[in-house]
Amino acid sequence: MLDQSLIEDAFYSGKRTLDVPFVINDAVLVLSGKHAGTEGAVISYDLDVAQVVYIVETGSGEDIRVTKTDIRLCD
Repeated sequence: MLDQSLIEDAFYSGKRTLDVPFVINDAVLVLSGKHAGTEGAVISYDLDVAQVVYIVETGSGEDIRVTKTDIRLCD
């Protein structure tokens, strides 16, 4: 199980780790799912069982939930 306080510290301080490869305000591209090809910004996260689920705000203002394998940093 992931340590909530370590995840929160890493996420909000901008320190990427293996467990938290994306941090607040990262510009990302969605790679898979119904939003594939959409760009957005990471605005929050949620712990779902044993992984971090990121909340990404898209350019249209929609908030979507994605895992770290569904997104990558924008170039």
